[in-house]
Amino acid sequence: MEEETPAGEADFYDAPGGLEVPLPLPPGEPGEIIDIEELDVGEDFLGYRILYHSRSIRGDDIAVSGFVMAPAGDPPEGGWPLVAYAHGTTGTADICAPSHDAEGFIATRGGYLEGYAIVATDYEGLGTPGLHPYIVGGSEARSMLDSVRAVQHLGGVTVSEEFVVWGHSQGGHAALHTGRHWREYAPELQLLGVAAGAPPSQFALLYDVLLGGPYQGYLAMASAAFAEAYDEIELGQVYTDEAIALMEVLETGCTQDVFDVFNPLSAEEMLKVKSPLGVSPWDRVIIENDVNGAPVPAPLLILHGSDDEQIPAVSSLFLLGQLCVQPGQGPTVRIEYPGHNHSSVIAAQRDDLLDWIGGRFAGEPAPSTCAG
Repeated sequence: MEEETPAGEADFYDAPGGLEVPLPLPPGEPGEIIDIEELDVGEDFLGYRILYHSRSIRGDDIAVSGFVMAPAGDPPEGGWPLVAYAHGTTGTADICAPSHDAEGFIATRGGYLEGYAIVATDYEGLGTPGLHPYIVGGSEARSMLDSVRAVQHLGGVTVSEEFVVWGHSQGGHAALHTGRHWREYAPELQLLGVAAGAPPSQFALLYDVLLGGPYQGYLAMASAAFAEAYDEIELGQVYTDEAIALMEVLETGCTQDVFDVFNPLSAEEMLKVKSPLGVSPWDRVIIENDVNGAPVPAPLLILHGSDDEQIPAVSSLFLLGQLCVQPGQGPTVRIEYPGHNHSSVIAAQRDDLLDWIGGRFAGEPAPSTCAG
């Protein structure tokens, strides 16, 4: 929310923690730090909440929030190896930004990637002005890559010039788009690999799975975000007036609040059409934001639980085949975890994830199951 200030003084947008976005935003280069707040995270870690310049999908200069953590003590030669972390779905409203509770994340999950520095973006519009462009791949990628630029110029934490991207669920989608857009948006950065857990893909399949089910609210979140990010589409082309009137929850509540509002709706109460994929230009926007249409040139690891109740495991199996035939696709491997669901796979995959990330920083040849 905007804070009232005396006449003649700058206005500010209240961002996570003690961070503030000056209004209007002074110009800055992507990754340039706007504001920083040191965190009290005990003796084992260093932590900072950060606000940095990025670019929206339209190319506008925007502020994005996030946080940085690193082990306490002296870093190895070359700095702590850096992992850019892409978080899963939290919602689209400012209150859902993960960096609001950066201290809690570091205290409870800081040891998951032991020995690494982590920069974790909130993504565009979470904790900062505007609606979060949920599942808009170009926006996620820019927020991720500019967070790496930011931490590499952040005083107080020494990190490596090379980095790996890791994310789960929405974060898996963001990680894949980061790998896809890296060379065009931030070619000076040294990306060693992309690890994507349960990444949303095969959007036509996901639409059929989500519609009418316990996760139908995801469709409202993604659709509203697409309509906000792309001038050529409007919610009224595919959504009923009743559903559009309920969209205000996207700016006030987080994921469960969205589910509570949208999950009870029938398909007829929610949509005017059978599927947005049958409406132009919605079809183009949806296909553009899937992750199966362009290669990820860096080494890629896909992780998925066989019993994923939100994103069917078969979707990433299809994705593997689609990416493997893309010219320029990097070495790619997929690991499936029998008996694990969308959440439990995070613990199950840890050893494989750490081994794979360690191999990238060690300069080992990346494994691949793609033929040739």
